[in-house]
Amino acid sequence: MAIINRSIEETSQYLEPYKNNYLSEMEFETIVRKFFSLLREKITFWRLLSQLLLQKDVREQFLKSKTGSVNTTQVMFTNRSNTFLLHLNKMIADYFARKKNKSTDDYDPDLEMNMFIYTIEGLARITITQDHVDEVNYQKAINKIIDLYK
Repeated sequence: MAIINRSIEETSQYLEPYKNNYLSEMEFETIVRKFFSLLREKITFWRLLSQLLLQKDVREQFLKSKTGSVNTTQVMFTNRSNTFLLHLNKMIADYFARKKNKSTDDYDPDLEMNMFIYTIEGLARITITQDHVDEVNYQKAINKIIDLYK
């Protein structure tokens, strides 16, 4: 359980400068780059955390002991004890909501945010499961994610 707490704490410290509740395009890019940098810098730690969280019993025991609930989504985005994740979720949601003003009528900020999160999760999983990463293509993928959602 300590490793899960550590991951949340470390990530929140890494992204701490963005506590003003407003995420500019430049800060959005910086957060994406910092996130992937953190994954690469602490690859062993993130691999271990990923393996732990894949185990349903471990995940549920941790969530229940800390929050009284085993619902991951509820814990991450509604539990008051996890203010960092609440803050990060709100910042990203607001970022995508603001983009609606500059976009076409069919722009859906919730869909865009979810697609961004799914894309980030996908590249994060590839990052922590591969022993060797083609650096050129890896950086191109990060740049493409930023270009798509900036």
